[in-house]
This record gives sequence, structure tokens and C-alpha cells, in this order.
Amino acid sequence: MQRTNEAKMAKESSFIRIKGAVDGFRYYHMKGHEGLIVGRVGGPSASQVKNSPSFARLRENGNEFGQSARISKMIRQAWSTPLMHMGHPRNAGRMNSKVRSVIQLDEEGRRGYRSFLLSEHKEMLTNFQLLPELPFDMIMKGNGIGVSSKNGKDVKVEIKALTPETDVRITKGATHFRIQAIASCVSDYVYDEEAKRWVAVNDGNGVTAEAKSSYIPVNKAFEGETLEVSLGITDTTNATTLVTVCIEFYQKSGGNYYLLREGACGKVIKGL
Repeated sequence: MQRTNEAKMAKESSFIRIKGAVDGFRYYHMKGHEGLIVGRVGGPSASQVKNSPSFARLRENGNEFGQSARISKMIRQAWSTPLMHMGHPRNAGRMNSKVRSVIQLDEEGRRGYRSFLLSEHKEMLTNFQLLPELPFDMIMKGNGIGVSSKNGKDVKVEIKALTPETDVRITKGATHFRIQAIASCVSDYVYDEEAKRWVAVNDGNGVTAEAKSSYIPVNKAFEGETLEVSLGITDTTNATTLVTVCIEFYQKSGGNYYLLREGACGKVIKGL
């Protein structure tokens, strides 16, 4: 067995394969980790956690953790297409943590029932990398993307003029690349005492729109292109428009463009 600093728990590294509980320890798999994770069996009963005053803070944390997971899932659904071939196995946990950080900034709400007020902290999700091992700025070098919007719901993403051979880290075998712009409406959430649940306060919550650039040759100077993305919602009051940009590489053959898995990445470039 070995203990890793990252996981703060023991991890199986031998050829032995165990699942379940053995001699006071339980063995289980965790997505994103190799081998088995080892932890002690035991702890408080479900009744104690639910009712004992000693576990009040645990219940409060559990409430907000659960809400963080639900909001995180909604945000990540906007990236369903690019995440199919570039997603990180721990994106859910990473985004959960970001959402929880936003919830913790609510100083007026009751602990355990605090609001998610991203509209007051739009920068909190900026630069979230869809693939942390391959940051978007490592592929698109320099300031090659600009974002603007007059109303938060109609977005322009400007791909600036560039020379791919020097401004883009080109995937081996690629003849072209494309930039994808995704705009998604993320509402603030507040706890509804009557409904006993958190509710989105903007009806456009979860609405997503996207646009893709032309196929850009990797061996020619590129003059630039503007992508226009419209959410088609009434307004963005108490909401944030997250703008995500992704890059994908293609190989052209026989008049067809074939997507290459290598080199694809993306990030949240701005919250509007």
C-alpha cells in the first residue's frame, strides 16, 4: 500500500485485486484514479448524521455540497459535445469545487442554505480549463480570442488574425483546425423555504448556443473571423453568460474533414 498526498488516502499498488471490506478496511475504485482506494470502515450512523446536533455542520456542508453538484452538472451540460473527446475524468469534482467557492461567498445567507450568486462574482469560473493537462492558451498562443457583448445574451467571439505555424501548437497530422464558441446562461440560485429546495431565478437558466469557425488551414496566414452566438433569452438579470472557447484539429482527405482526438482543448474565457 502507498499513501498519496493528493488523495489523502491509501492506494493499492500491487497485483492483488480486492473490492469490498476486509478486516476493518474497505476497498473501492474512484474515477480518475488508478488502482484501488483504501479507507476505514465505520463512522456515525445515518440516524446520527441526520438528527444529532453534533453533526449540524456536516448536514450544512452536505446540503451545499449537493447543490454545488447539481449546479455543476448543469454548467457542464453546455460542454457535452466537446467533452465527448476532450473531457477530464475529474471535471465534475473540479467544477463542484468552483461552484462551492461561489456559494461560500454569500455572507448573508444561512449556512447550509446559502445562495449561488455567480452574477456578483462572474470572474470565478473564468479560465476554467476543460482539459487541465492541456491548457487552451498552450495551444492558442498569445491573445488570439476576443469576446464582446452589449447585452449579455448576444455574444461576439473574435478570432484574431494569426499565423498558425507560429501562433498555434498544431497537432501532428492536422491540416486544419476550428474554433468553437459556446455561450450558456447560468442563473443565480436561491433557497426556497416553501419548496425546500434551491431554485434558479432566471428563466433562461441552462440555455446554450454555439457557433463554429470555418476550417482554418494550418499552413496559411489566417485573416480572422467573428463568431456570433445568440442565446435567444429575454434578459440576463441575476444570471451570467459563460463564454467557452474550444479548438479542434482535423485532417482533410478526399474532400472530407476527419476530427483528430489529439490537441483538442478548451476553457471558459469570460463571464458576462
